[in-house]
Amino acid sequence: MQATSTKWQVTGREAIVDAIVGELKSEAAGTFSSPEILGVLLAGPPGIGKSHLAAQAVKALQPDVLVVHLYASTHMSTEPYGALAALLSELEPESLTHHVQVLAATLRRLESMANGRDMCILIDNAHELDEQSAVILAQLAKTRSIRLLLTCGSSDQLPHELSNLIKDGFVRRIAVEPFSFRELVKAVEMRLGGRISQRAGRQLWAVSGGHPKFLTALTEDMVSSGALVLRDGSWCLDDSIAGPERISSELFSNQLRRLNAEQLRTLEIVASARAVSISTLVDVVDDHDVDALEEMGIVRIGADHFVRAIHPLLAKVVRNKVPAGRSKEQWESVNMHSPVVHNFASEDVGMVLWTLESGRKLDRNLALDAARIANDEMKPAMALRFLATLDPQLDGTAATATAEAVRAHVAMGDRTSARTLLASLYSSYHEEPTLTEWVISLLAETSVLLASKATWAEALTNLEKVRGELYPDSLEGERGPENPNIGVLRDTLIVHTAEAAWWTGNFPDSLDGLDLAYRARKGVTANQSLLLGSQLCLMNAASGNATAAAELSDKLMQSVTAVGLAQGCAAKTRENLFFANLILGRLDIAEEAARALCGKVAGDSDIHVSAFADLAMPVLLVMRGHGGESLSLLEQEIAQLRLQDEYGALGLALSAGAYACVLSGDNDSAALYLADLDGYSSDAPWLMERAGKYFELAARGKMGDRQGSILELIHLAESDRESGRGIWEVESLGLALRLGSLEVAPRLFDSASSLDAGYDPFYRDFAEGSLTSDAGLLVRAAEHAAQLGSDNAVVDAAEVALALGTIDQHQHRHLSGLLELCRRNMDANSKRAGDAQPLTSRQLEIAREAAAGASNKDIATRLHVSIRTVEGHLYQIFGKLRISERSDLSYALAQAEGERP
Repeated sequence: MQATSTKWQVTGREAIVDAIVGELKSEAAGTFSSPEILGVLLAGPPGIGKSHLAAQAVKALQPDVLVVHLYASTHMSTEPYGALAALLSELEPESLTHHVQVLAATLRRLESMANGRDMCILIDNAHELDEQSAVILAQLAKTRSIRLLLTCGSSDQLPHELSNLIKDGFVRRIAVEPFSFRELVKAVEMRLGGRISQRAGRQLWAVSGGHPKFLTALTEDMVSSGALVLRDGSWCLDDSIAGPERISSELFSNQLRRLNAEQLRTLEIVASARAVSISTLVDVVDDHDVDALEEMGIVRIGADHFVRAIHPLLAKVVRNKVPAGRSKEQWESVNMHSPVVHNFASEDVGMVLWTLESGRKLDRNLALDAARIANDEMKPAMALRFLATLDPQLDGTAATATAEAVRAHVAMGDRTSARTLLASLYSSYHEEPTLTEWVISLLAETSVLLASKATWAEALTNLEKVRGELYPDSLEGERGPENPNIGVLRDTLIVHTAEAAWWTGNFPDSLDGLDLAYRARKGVTANQSLLLGSQLCLMNAASGNATAAAELSDKLMQSVTAVGLAQGCAAKTRENLFFANLILGRLDIAEEAARALCGKVAGDSDIHVSAFADLAMPVLLVMRGHGGESLSLLEQEIAQLRLQDEYGALGLALSAGAYACVLSGDNDSAALYLADLDGYSSDAPWLMERAGKYFELAARGKMGDRQGSILELIHLAESDRESGRGIWEVESLGLALRLGSLEVAPRLFDSASSLDAGYDPFYRDFAEGSLTSDAGLLVRAAEHAAQLGSDNAVVDAAEVALALGTIDQHQHRHLSGLLELCRRNMDANSKRAGDAQPLTSRQLEIAREAAAGASNKDIATRLHVSIRTVEGHLYQIFGKLRISERSDLSYALAQAEGERP
């Protein structure tokens, strides 16, 4: 299926268009301190959409305002009055030497065209306007004869007369920024005529930087190449985005042609180094050239005092154009002033890459440092690039290099390559390895083993072996305290123990060591400290230490925005904090982390973001009880995960989808998701699998299998109690009670009373109120749930309280109002609209195929599903469209699609 052919929309920039129109139509006289606005300047880099926004504003101004579009160009900038030629065609050539005559002739021509209307002059690329035309236009604006609408890269590039209008406040400067992540998603979805997955949107944003012109070409290339494909009604990423260099080269070519030789040299150094400190840069180039590039919007100086190209794609285009010899000379000049040394900062990784690209051999320690930093910053592909320069046969650091390579492959989901590397490392040990080599090798192997449930026990055995060697009763020789590596190895063991807890659910086992390591934090970077803290926060939350987890979460939520932190590290930290706060019932804080996760990695497609991060927002919405809103996000994520499932994320998505359908009143669709789940197996981490099981049992229980769901929840609660996972025991028993099992109430009350997590006051009051038929406690439980932002929990408690019939009139009125509010919240986010339900994107795709004459078998083959699944969808489609015959499908579908917004 091809993308719908529509133009890119303003999408999210309506406020800019409204601001332009408002200023150009304003009749305010102005004051000395706030002068009347005589025009608007749209400033921003090429391809950002300035001309498109100006055209949208012109449409809004017409027909009440005469808008004359004048064209400026490099060629005409040397011709006096070149931009005004179209207005001065009747003026004699000799009159062009008389400024007053030109001014009068221009005004007469405009007034004859306006017929009494207000007048506006639109000038694209106003920085290429000739000085004489600029003087005329400035004077006409000052006399209130016209308003100006200008576009250019930077106001500093404008002719002097127009620049002064801006400095004096007569022309308002509006900076046009790239699309935000949400604006980009909306624009792409409107262009393609369907929803896109988070992964596809994130990659498009990372590569395009939100530049509309580049995004247009990139999206079209991806659709035609098959990198972006339609699955189950959603556009998904089926392959990596390749070859954007041609498009980006065209985008930036005009901008680069305007640079003089010294400015270009400065930009080449910045692009090759990826980031270079301002102090180092001005040692090798003129600071005026740096200032000029910043004014032109080509480079930016960050709060960390490092200079970077305005977009990584621009840097890549520039690097590709630099001859090898010149790149080598430039590297030597920079390295002479600021050589990269062992234990360098993360900002210097670009210099290490430049060292490789300039043809120099990389020092082994520098390569290992760079690989470690790249892995810390969630850039596994970059880490492997550094490690590829090392000779695996060299002694001393082979184990460390292999461990970093294994870490990178595991992050990318490539366990086969990781196992191959480990096998090669073990075969290279011709004699007994040292303690350091043995520990590093075994812990690297543990990371691979944890990625499969079948080898979890083996992974835990490895950790016990390492623990026995690093914490024996007595330490002698190399294993003694004089070994300087002991402390480092113990810290590494702690981190791997926390990783094992994440996978296997043994949270209490990792807490003490992780807490100690986080408090000590000796010799770790800010990025490592942040990740360590977020792991500790998640382990505390999962173990029921709510107060400690909440305090640490609040601290880390502030730290994660600090200057200089790697985006990949910040994304992983937010993912950990999201799940920690979700477990704690702090849904507002969880939502803050989830929203920050959406598109926080713009401009850096090297960053590897977990599939679980893409599920954060829909999972949160399901927890709140907003099934329809959640399902609108889950559908495209499920389609994406059917193509590329990472560590069993599809299981969580299907379970959440089933419960979202139940909340929306669509049990038929829920049954299909549950059917998909029945035949699904994965190696998901315990935490993700358990969250999925919660949603699955909630859906099954609400659909009628209450007894079966309750029994399984009680069994899970027993397991949680034995494993010290008190907070999970409460969640399991709480859901059982909400499904109608009064017998769990005493145990739920006892368990919830021993904890201090967000949901525990709700469950404590709900359990006691249900057990004693105390309506007051049930009212209080509903109020607790409302404070948490869980609408469906409010409904559950309120319905039980009202059914008792024992609350007074005041409480009844209060609770009824609360119940009605929560139901409205849930209904507002439901798929149900009156009596009719719209088709889901998947159902719509199947309906279109069936209406076109495709058989169930053909549809099943194309969509990679079973015939029975197609039949189930058609059953729901017929019900929603109120038809009984396949022959009626075309007409009914046309009617339904005609009603779609």
